[in-house]
Amino acid sequence: MDLKVKRQREENRRITMVAIPVVAILGKLIQFFILPEKYFYDSKRMVCMMTGNRSMAWWEGYQDTVDIFKNIDFFHFTTIRQWSLELGIVFTILFIILIKRVKEMSVPECIFTLMAIGLMNIYVFNIAKEPIQMFFFICITVIILLPLPIIVRLAGCALVYYWESTTFREYYIMMAAMTIAIFIVLSWLRKRKRSANSYAVIAIIACFIAMYMFMFTSQFVDKKGYEDAISVRDQYANEDATSVINNPIEVNGNYANFVIDYTICAVRMMVPVELIFKSPVYTPFFFYQIFVLVYLFRALKNLNRLNDQLFLALTCFMAYLFGSFVFEPDFGSWVRHEAAAFPVFYFLAYQDLAVEKKDEVEVPMEIAYEAKDF
Repeated sequence: MDLKVKRQREENRRITMVAIPVVAILGKLIQFFILPEKYFYDSKRMVCMMTGNRSMAWWEGYQDTVDIFKNIDFFHFTTIRQWSLELGIVFTILFIILIKRVKEMSVPECIFTLMAIGLMNIYVFNIAKEPIQMFFFICITVIILLPLPIIVRLAGCALVYYWESTTFREYYIMMAAMTIAIFIVLSWLRKRKRSANSYAVIAIIACFIAMYMFMFTSQFVDKKGYEDAISVRDQYANEDATSVINNPIEVNGNYANFVIDYTICAVRMMVPVELIFKSPVYTPFFFYQIFVLVYLFRALKNLNRLNDQLFLALTCFMAYLFGSFVFEPDFGSWVRHEAAAFPVFYFLAYQDLAVEKKDEVEVPMEIAYEAKDF
């Protein structure tokens, strides 16, 4: 890499680190003074349940989340803003520490970093399910960074998903199983010598097939759970949301219809062009998702060159993606939940390959690739 370019990238990183607190504050101001009341409906209900206020109907589905926040309510908060400020400060500091591991940033990486920080401070860092979900992803990140054999870390990551399925979101058992399945698929693929684009295409197709097989075989283990899962959007789609992800074909328990709907909805979620036509306010969501898509494909194209940390992060994030394609009812929920996965996706966002035009040898960043590969 040219020394001038390297210094510019280091300067980009310094500017971004300084800008993160400013963007976090702007995010909170947007949350407090611009977002309409409908965005706080769930949070208000949780605060009412915590304080014993009966002004809103309590819902059993929030009880586990409320119990968790009660256990960490050291300052006896009674308002949404109090929780939002505390969680915003704590998580923003954690992400500053995490992002400091990156020594250089390109301009797109800087934009993505600030977009992610702003998005999380607006929609995620609040009294809601997302901060708890993010805690599990942070646990996965810690495991990925441990100096242990890759198989041990893989088992640890899968166990975190399993832990979440038993304590918070039952459907994360799917992510636990898909973590193992996708690891096997990607491990087989990374040993084959193929073109970069072939890696990405074959990996995506293989993961879809693995998901189809998982759903089909699950009916022999838990028939009721299988039927609920494949028809979840028929039954529980959030009809009040303007960004609802409707099934093109009603599944109604039909596996073939599920496969068609699942594939279409996965593409819609990863390339949410329809959001732009719904309302201009969804434009930032669209661009954030495009960043995610580009960085994901960049990792898949360089599959045989990823070090163990990036390989595990890619495995865990794809397991999360393919599980989420089944359940997410609307784009608003999808963006919030995907943003909560930032601690894992972080590894993929900062690979940043530089290509030497002379011999087309790619030079990796320190955190991204194994030097022994070159």
